[in-house]
Amino acid sequence: MEERKQDILEEASANYEKGLVQKVKRSKDREAFHALVKLHSGLAFSAAFRILGNREDALEAAQDAFVKSFTKIRQYRGEVPFKYWLRKITVNTSLNRLRSRKSDCLSNAGEILDDVSQDKRKLTSGPEELVEAHERDRQVRNALMRLDDPFRTVIVLRDIEGYKYEEIARMSGVSVGTVKSRISRGRQELRQMLAGKQPGVKEYEL
Repeated sequence: MEERKQDILEEASANYEKGLVQKVKRSKDREAFHALVKLHSGLAFSAAFRILGNREDALEAAQDAFVKSFTKIRQYRGEVPFKYWLRKITVNTSLNRLRSRKSDCLSNAGEILDDVSQDKRKLTSGPEELVEAHERDRQVRNALMRLDDPFRTVIVLRDIEGYKYEEIARMSGVSVGTVKSRISRGRQELRQMLAGKQPGVKEYEL
């Protein structure tokens, strides 16, 4: 029964989103677009923040992404849910901003690692395990922050955001071979940084 209710809610949400998108495509309906912004502002900010690591930059990138999605809405064919199309625009916008500023990104990489591992920590039973988990996250976070931008970016896109090599290559403007090479080197550098730390951390694999 609960699964059926969930399916009904998801279908209703999808239909609501499709209706909003159609209004925007037909007549650039700003009210409908503002509703889309309200629906997906959190998703856009999260995607931008994971690339840029700075709240102010992420907010600006998310806003730019929404503007681009509004102006390019007729290019959206509905082959995937709107939120995935928006997410890709947001990632591209964030990467462009990162390349233009040429400075350290992901100064708050701990937020990324917290998102990835929070469910595992919820299952931790004792205080000692919680302390160890926190320390592992801190060490990985610090190591990730020390990576150069090109390596940090591809690792985030591949291992945290889950993009395919071909997608990362298109977004980064480099070849697939370069993407794979950067990921391999970035992972290797992380392992070297983490080797000899806490037990469990030296076995860390992205």
